Amino acid sequence: MKIKKFDIHTNGVLCDKKLCDELQITDRLISVDVSMHAATKDTYQKIHLGSNFDKVNENLNWLKTLKYNGNLRKLNLYFVVQRYNYKEMKLFIQNAKKLGANVYFWEYRNWGNEWGNKNYEDVAAALKTLVFTNIKYEVLYDIVLGWTDDGEVESVSIADKTDFNRGDVFPADAEIVITYHMPEDDDPSNITMAKGSDAYDGMNYVDVEQAFRDMGFTNIELGEVATESTSHADGEVMLVEIDGWSFNAGDSFKPDKKVYIKYYHVEEPEIIESITADNNSDFAAILTAEYVDPEKQAAFISAYKGKVVEFDCIVLNLEQNGNYKTRYNYILVPGEDADHIGAALFYLEDMGMFDFKWDNATRPEYLTVG
Repeated sequence: MKIKKFDIHTNGVLCDKKLCDELQITDRLISVDVSMHAATKDTYQKIHLGSNFDKVNENLNWLKTLKYNGNLRKLNLYFVVQRYNYKEMKLFIQNAKKLGANVYFWEYRNWGNEWGNKNYEDVAAALKTLVFTNIKYEVLYDIVLGWTDDGEVESVSIADKTDFNRGDVFPADAEIVITYHMPEDDDPSNITMAKGSDAYDGMNYVDVEQAFRDMGFTNIELGEVATESTSHADGEVMLVEIDGWSFNAGDSFKPDKKVYIKYYHVEEPEIIESITADNNSDFAAILTAEYVDPEKQAAFISAYKGKVVEFDCIVLNLEQNGNYKTRYNYILVPGEDADHIGAALFYLEDMGMFDFKWDNATRPEYLTVG
């Protein structure tokens, strides 16, 4: 008997594990198409009245698991581009990538106006032939992907009315507003970058922040990365992004796009004073003892557990730790004379070369007995 497979198109609200299990289709899904049309909760709620953004995302994460487990061939997310959501297209792509989903954008057209989708100059010329004298323009700098033609009309209002019909009468000087679309990059309020993002690497973040404010950016966020490395200066810029991306000279952005400046904060390394024979008489006594004194050793361990001890020593013995070829167990003895061994023996278990925390200048090529 041939098992039926299913392709589902849904708004995502009811497409959850419980319902799919009840319908016995969880293991028979080929693809699921979800109409989202938004990347953020606020925009989603405006477009999908009464829907539940959080529930849809919960279901999308379940579908993501199905896909990664091989139980779902395709997960497709749909986005009808319109004035409420076009600014979220890039974020929508980023969200879909996290879900392992394909993205499909569809064009929204305004069919409610006879002049919709015509060029604004042609509409203005037609209105002037009707002897209208008070024509104004509003530009939507929102063309990103090129589906909308430059100058394409979004709406026309006459005396604040957009629902007029043929035969309606208006004064010749009635205010007419033609709203039309133009490329986002043509917006005169855009800020054109003189330098690419890499040019700011290594500068001080205070200077970079001020430079972006001077350019006119209004949404600047700082991110601090703590480090003890002396290879970076305190406040040195690590990266600069606009709207979540690196940028090149000549790129243009709206002033309210988020500028993210990430920089290093160099912290003073914690200075840990080592216990040595010179500054600790208890430790000196243990290092020089000829015979084992369990009570003294136990008391020392109890008093200084977790502290760092420092002393000259030699490797008395080492052996491979289990089946590991680069990890060893060591026995260390104080001093530099293997023929004269006192009571103090130090055991190091399961150690690799990098566990000794040598720096590049002092790290030996190898460590052996002696």
